Amino acid sequence: AAAAEPRAREERLERRSATRAAAIGRRGMRSVCVFCGSASGARPEFAEAAEELGRLLGEQGIRLVYGGGQVGLMGIVARSAAEHGAPVLGIIPEVMATEPAVGATIGECIVVKTMHERKRLFEEHAEAFVALPGGLGTLEELFEVACHAQLGVHRKPVGLLDVAGFYSPLLGFLDHTVREGFVRAAHRGIVQAAATPGELLARLRGAAPVAEPRFAPLKWAVGRQPSNLVDPFPEEQHVPTLPPPREDEGANGDQATAGATEEEQQQQQQR
Repeated sequence: AAAAEPRAREERLERRSATRAAAIGRRGMRSVCVFCGSASGARPEFAEAAEELGRLLGEQGIRLVYGGGQVGLMGIVARSAAEHGAPVLGIIPEVMATEPAVGATIGECIVVKTMHERKRLFEEHAEAFVALPGGLGTLEELFEVACHAQLGVHRKPVGLLDVAGFYSPLLGFLDHTVREGFVRAAHRGIVQAAATPGELLARLRGAAPVAEPRFAPLKWAVGRQPSNLVDPFPEEQHVPTLPPPREDEGANGDQATAGATEEEQQQQQQR
């Protein structure tokens, strides 16, 4: 019975995820957060895919959530979505919002203090996540939401738009992590992939991320640790408090050095 419990919990999580995916499939996704490069990339296909994704979001009445500004693929997808009638929400750190080269954010804009707050709001405002081609920031955002799906922080689908095979090496590496025993096959399925925006949106409607059974029961709160976990090193214990030196001690703790001559101090230190 004890051995069957983990599998029973996993089956319950799979059914719960499937139920949520079915509900989204019936009513449609209401918002999608898009991660992508602040550059346009080396291939024209990247910009074409960003424009097409924005168009589909507008035609399907899906709100775009993105990182703000008007540069690179970020600007292309946001302009296309807005031009085709999609509500657009840009979430941008204050330091970037005041940078002229980034450009004004399209649609509604939320300015935040930190990158952590930005990503927290991405998760709050989106029902699914799509990664277009991009660099380190895109990858960091992608893997955070994928990890959160694995841990049960959220149950929202995650997808890669594999334009012109851009993400093929990464997808191969994810398969490699399964073969080497670091990622379970069920969790590998969290990251969906497709070559075209239309195919990827269709896949995300039916996607059902499955959380790790050990962590799914935890009551995660976005932006802070689970309520039932305790910091083993509370803040007041991080820096030890030392007793003040006695009156007959110098600053380094040696006795009777205050007021002594240099020769006497040297003699005391040699003892």
